[in-house]
Amino acid sequence: MGRSSEEFIARKIGKEFNRVKFSGPSVDRECRAVEEYLLHESPIRRGGNAAMIRMFSKNPTGPEIAAIRRIKQWALSLTRYRNQLQKRHPAKPSGYWAFFTDAFNYLAALPPPCFGRLRLHTYHIDGSTYQTMFFSSEDAYRICLKYIQDGLPVRYRLEAPQACGEYGHMIDGRLINDATLRWQKLIRSLHLAGVTDDLEQHRRPMFLEIGGGYGALAHQFVTLFPNALYVIVDLPETLLYSAAYLSLIHGPKRVRLVSPGESVGRNTPDNVSFVLVPNFALNVLRRLRFDLAINVMSFQEMTAGQIGRYLEFVSARAARFLSWNHDRNHMSGEMISVPDLIAEHFPSVSKLAAVEPGTILREALYRMDPDEKSAGQRPNLLVFGSGRAGISCAEDLRRTRRFNVAGWIDNDAQKQGRRISGMRVHPPARLLRRDWDYLFIASAFYPEIVAQLEKMGLREIVDFAVYEPYDYPPKIRRYDPLVRTLHDERAGRVLALPRKAVIPRAKTIKLFAADSRRG
Repeated sequence: MGRSSEEFIARKIGKEFNRVKFSGPSVDRECRAVEEYLLHESPIRRGGNAAMIRMFSKNPTGPEIAAIRRIKQWALSLTRYRNQLQKRHPAKPSGYWAFFTDAFNYLAALPPPCFGRLRLHTYHIDGSTYQTMFFSSEDAYRICLKYIQDGLPVRYRLEAPQACGEYGHMIDGRLINDATLRWQKLIRSLHLAGVTDDLEQHRRPMFLEIGGGYGALAHQFVTLFPNALYVIVDLPETLLYSAAYLSLIHGPKRVRLVSPGESVGRNTPDNVSFVLVPNFALNVLRRLRFDLAINVMSFQEMTAGQIGRYLEFVSARAARFLSWNHDRNHMSGEMISVPDLIAEHFPSVSKLAAVEPGTILREALYRMDPDEKSAGQRPNLLVFGSGRAGISCAEDLRRTRRFNVAGWIDNDAQKQGRRISGMRVHPPARLLRRDWDYLFIASAFYPEIVAQLEKMGLREIVDFAVYEPYDYPPKIRRYDPLVRTLHDERAGRVLALPRKAVIPRAKTIKLFAADSRRG
């Protein structure tokens, strides 16, 4: 590649990566477009060194082969245990992940020596393959790495391990591939936010990763912080990847495999660096406190109930939580908003990667702030109707961050007692407890529900509202008027809305029912 072409690309990518104000998904798309152009579309991709990549394999030793056999037996026993749980247990894979785990379950049948090239199979996890790297240009990765590492101390500069079938370009003596670039962005963001300096002060920093993939990020963190204890919570099928990868790179003695009924405490021996826990045994970590909890690119693939279960656990046990996720994943079929679910448990938000050069996805660091109101201090709100309209209703109300959306009310006996979007469904009798502040009806049958509430003696409902899901297709129905009202009310100003949309304070249901009939 000529010098002029390199300077042109450097100017183009530098202009994008060095903006002062980076915020919002539009900028994320711009950054991603620049990186895609650099790595796949730019003229340097057609350079003369297009196929100059290296691949490093490892022939497992006798003890490592024995460890792989033990890991396979452990993962299979966890899978059998999980499959015996009740059908709707939150530890069961989401529909999205059930498809993928079914696709890579062949890994358990591979002979142990084949794990010496495990990275040839990790495309199931991160979508990256050696073939993509084979037809890429070293110059593209060199330029991209230059801007990601700009100003970063040498001790925080990453490389891929030269083992387990790892592949990539050798740049300045370091093996670099797509995964390396991804984790380098994450470390850069933490460093510029001062988190890495804080972690350096701990004798043994504690990390928790929800969904550890094949173990690449765990490897990088323990390489940077050799005394760390790194805990991975994941599906049993995926733990097979991370357990094998980390055991082959760091040695089997540094990896602890946790089974149901065991406990994990701070007294874990110093020679153990990694603790791998199945997702249905999350409670074995209840005695630990973590300096940093992490989730990368998997929350948007879970159900709202699964995300809520993890966030409830993390918010009570982690000083910080780093989320690097899409806001939502339409391919998963889940109508969730990851930032909104996180904000319920971490009300204080500090944006990181969305304002840092070299970032292609929205990333945020969440930290508990004692001055912020916790969910328990906000008014309690119940939603009558747990169907699609109710889920959309609860999502909009959560976005206001004014309420603790505490649960569902539903007449369907088959739903009662279940959890939907992380909240329990209660029978209407739950309203008689009077421990709630707001009630919202999200159902096309609201006249019948109003009559039902009247018969229950609930005549003096305060701050009562109805969503009418049949006005628009429920999939795209956004209840912006009500959400805006709540925001303006916080500032002391209330918008005028149709009387059938909002019940004024201290008005009765009977009056509301009459108004709604008049249309």
